[in-house]
Amino acid sequence: DSITRGALALDTDVAGAIDQPNERISYGFTLGGPTLVMVDTWGSSSSFNWSLSGPRGSEASSRSFTSTSPNVFSLPAGDYEFTVAASSLVTGEFNFRLTDLSAATTLALDAATHVSVMPGDRSRAQRVTLAEATELFVDALGYSSGSAEWRIYDTAGRQRAYGSDIRADSGRFALGGGEYYFVVNGTDQSYDGEFDIALRKATTKTEVMALDTTVNGLVDQPGQWVEYTLTIADATTLLFDSLTNSSDLRWDLVGPDGWIRSGYG
Repeated sequence: DSITRGALALDTDVAGAIDQPNERISYGFTLGGPTLVMVDTWGSSSSFNWSLSGPRGSEASSRSFTSTSPNVFSLPAGDYEFTVAASSLVTGEFNFRLTDLSAATTLALDAATHVSVMPGDRSRAQRVTLAEATELFVDALGYSSGSAEWRIYDTAGRQRAYGSDIRADSGRFALGGGEYYFVVNGTDQSYDGEFDIALRKATTKTEVMALDTTVNGLVDQPGQWVEYTLTIADATTLLFDSLTNSSDLRWDLVGPDGWIRSGYG
């Protein structure tokens, strides 16, 4: 194998090429202090892979350029090598960027946000700060092209939440107070990604209900849950009569022994 060596700077797009079969290209860089780094690769086939090593040894090994697996690393100070290789006799061009997430822009809670991923298999990151433990969900507001996954990382580089499709609303997930990073990983090389989303606080209203009584309720915020409590003194057979015909609404019945039944509308 032949090894070509060079230097790289964080926060800079790198375009390179493997010109000979079995060639590896190794880029060196130095971190002056602990740094949260996002690896962003795009525009190459699955035959290309990358590895990252440093003072602790291997941080990542033979990751495919087309993989959307977790790509954020909490790295200590020291010298590093980012190595690009290709399988078998493959040659060709590749692109990547190592981003210091300390400079990520802020993602405000409960605010509509437009995310552009260009080309469509790149990654984008924004910082989220939570003052206290919070239950959240991703509200998919719309898109015009592309596809993407999303992940939330903590400052230690650990993945704390994941969604396989940013074009669909997520379920609820809880995070403790602190700083996090919302990362969008584009999954379509053919089309640029254009997405509108909001990272929202999940809310729950609690009300009391009685059997044999019509309930008029209101979901007045996106993603809101309305919980109705009732007490049944004896074993009882119940009929749930949905008076609202809407597949956008879901109900669950939970009792002393846990989940009982679910439905829509």
